[in-house]
Amino acid sequence: MKRPKSGFTLIELLVVIAIIAILIGLLLPAVSKIREAAARTGCQNNLKQIALACRTHADTVGSLPADGAGGYNRVGVPHQGFKSTQWGGWQYNILPFLEQKDLHDMGLQFGENTNERKAESRKMVQTVVKAFVCPSRGNPMCSPMGGVDNINLPANFAFARSDYAANGGNKTDGTPCNNGDYGVRGMYGQALNGTIYHSTGMKLADIKDGLSNTYLAGERYINPDNYRGGESGNDNSWAVGHDFDAFRCTNPAAQRDTPGYLTRNIFGSAHSAFHMAFCDGSVRPIPYTIDPAMHAKLGARADGNTVTFE
Repeated sequence: MKRPKSGFTLIELLVVIAIIAILIGLLLPAVSKIREAAARTGCQNNLKQIALACRTHADTVGSLPADGAGGYNRVGVPHQGFKSTQWGGWQYNILPFLEQKDLHDMGLQFGENTNERKAESRKMVQTVVKAFVCPSRGNPMCSPMGGVDNINLPANFAFARSDYAANGGNKTDGTPCNNGDYGVRGMYGQALNGTIYHSTGMKLADIKDGLSNTYLAGERYINPDNYRGGESGNDNSWAVGHDFDAFRCTNPAAQRDTPGYLTRNIFGSAHSAFHMAFCDGSVRPIPYTIDPAMHAKLGARADGNTVTFE
């Protein structure tokens, strides 16, 4: 008597495959949500570190970090200190307070204007600083970097970007910022009323609207088509001076990263909300549906319009 063959029939195998496919379909969105939640938490933690470093800078130097006297065409140089003579921007200036003093001081053993110092600075701007990187945007290395003339750049030089920007505030006349408005001191445009600005550091006592009611820094908008560089506002290193790579405005309103939409002067992120650090060191997720007038007020350091979070 022949024994029946064991194993799955074709129908049973197809049923198993269908069940597995359904389970994968159910699990993938959950995995994606978990991954994005972890990325949002990573951004919050980064901004917390940045805010605490800015506060430590204020305690040590006497003011919040300045956004650099050098503009987009200079990077930080350790010989220049932390105040109005420093070409590097606010992120360069807080490196020692992020346990990155060795990175900040690269080239210090050489003369300021020597080729050896410039070679060290080229290595510096290619160094990824984890606290400056949003996990959702992936690899922070970008290319090309151009226009910087104090480190002798070769063609198509790659650099490490930052996904965060200082709060430049908004125009004092209430009109939206545009691509020519460069900061509180009126560089290339009308004065802004934020908390970190060109050349000179802001004292905490000058933030009259309250440290817990005023933005310090946050996630910046980048067109996803250009995460790897190639657009104004995302074409320079974290180490440059005052530039739209380093600061953003609070009027116009923030926006989620949108393919095909190019703007270089607003806050935003790859997440369902953008995170902002406040001058008291706290970090909050801010919905894109926030009233634009409230967003603008949170960017102003001393307009008398305080905002209270429930």
